[in-house]
Amino acid sequence: GLPGIPQRFREPLCSARTSIDNLYLTGSDAFMYGIMGAALSGAVTTGAVRGGMGFLGVMKAVTGATSWRQAVGL
Repeated sequence: GLPGIPQRFREPLCSARTSIDNLYLTGSDAFMYGIMGAALSGAVTTGAVRGGMGFLGVMKAVTGATSWRQAVGL
């Protein structure tokens, strides 16, 4: 994988989106390291696919909230 240094997170590889239409990255190398990084990467990738407020929509669906504000505790 990529080295765990601050410059890594400034690289375009550290994103769910790619330059190829409809190709998205997910997993620990696309977001952050470890199990939580891989899990969060899946949510970020889903948000990228859905567009706009996609991540908040994912959180709303996962928590069963009636609004995205409720889903994130606002």
